[in-house]
Amino acid sequence: MRIFMALLYVLFTLNLQSTPVFEAPKRKFTLSSAYAERFFNSNEGLVAFPISIIEAYGALFDVATPSFTEHWWSRLITSLVELPISYWLSNALFVPFHEFGHARADSAFGLDYHYGSFGYNTNFGTFSNYWSLSAIRLITPPFFFPGDGKAYASAQGSPSIPQVLENYWGAQGASIIISASGLNNQSLLAKKLAQGVYTGHGHITQFTHYVGNKISPWAYSILDKKNSHLTSGGTSDIGSILAGYKSKNYTITHGDIELQSWLSMLSSTSISYLKGYVDYWLSGNTRVYALELWGIRMPDINSYITSQGLSLELVSGYRLNKYLFFDLAYEFIWKGTSAHQVTPSAHINLAWIFPVLHELWLESDLVLSKNVGGKLALSYIPFEPKNTDFWQRFSYFIDLNIYNGFNLYGERNITSLSRGKTSSLDIFGGVNFNY
Repeated sequence: MRIFMALLYVLFTLNLQSTPVFEAPKRKFTLSSAYAERFFNSNEGLVAFPISIIEAYGALFDVATPSFTEHWWSRLITSLVELPISYWLSNALFVPFHEFGHARADSAFGLDYHYGSFGYNTNFGTFSNYWSLSAIRLITPPFFFPGDGKAYASAQGSPSIPQVLENYWGAQGASIIISASGLNNQSLLAKKLAQGVYTGHGHITQFTHYVGNKISPWAYSILDKKNSHLTSGGTSDIGSILAGYKSKNYTITHGDIELQSWLSMLSSTSISYLKGYVDYWLSGNTRVYALELWGIRMPDINSYITSQGLSLELVSGYRLNKYLFFDLAYEFIWKGTSAHQVTPSAHINLAWIFPVLHELWLESDLVLSKNVGGKLALSYIPFEPKNTDFWQRFSYFIDLNIYNGFNLYGERNITSLSRGKTSSLDIFGGVNFNY
């Protein structure tokens, strides 16, 4: 309790000294070609949908609550009453994205798949796509609510993997990757929310989504130990992962997965969201701001489950000015075998050089590990969204990603291993509605 009160004191002090003038978060709703799930099979593309819904919910909160949040105590009550709603929505979003993670890996390894869902003590049957599963999960109570039920992705057959890649992943490597892909997708979703805070999209109502995805491996592990409640094809995700590690002679336990999950909460973004609540209670400001010192981004920690063992990823960066910032990520296996991955990235608004462009962002990532992967992305915002009419609020983007099966990022996201390939190219584009 003393530690908690001390943390609150620090957050209140930070609020009084450094809270910026109120400014609504940036928001966008994305329509991407990658929403054609079975054609693109892209984690990086499909993650834009839950992010879009989360940001839209934040906008709805801002519109719906001001009339009865004039005092600090009413804002405190509002934030507490809102939590169960965010909890329901967070489950409705992360469960389908979790299951798509399994389906994406199945498809990449040459398997056909389908989804299924239960709720209200009823089997809702099977579904061929993410969108149908998302619709049914929206009306299904979340975990621990009356009427809750599991969802799953299922595939038949044996994965088809190039021998050189199978040798690198080791015994049961593909099985571990498929079983872990749902939880890894949730880590990806939490990472995207953290990056959104850094780029001006943070909002207090994202906190439940952020925490729920961060600690999901802990929750799955607890439930697996208790009664194997969360199952996929008859075997729990955690059970399959640990069985795979055992076959590789890795001494990895439920406790290790749980520890890693909570270690990932020791991130600067976690503090940002907590400080965001304090800001809201004191001033009504719902925006959440990243923690930076002299332009340096305070680090975040992400956790993953890989074929090589359990990994932690440290992410930091440096913001030179509003036109240029850099990120640097370092991922390493802390329990299992030895593997390391470094990912430097640069983000530049070319309007710095050509002001007539308004905003044309170029993003470049280089994934350095056993083999190389990376990303190149362009995003064009021709007008200022806050000062334009409806039709001038649209922006446009295209992403190109290279996933290499010999690095940790690649094995989590690879879209296809057809014709003996050990890497895949993921290209998608679309439009954003900025508001």
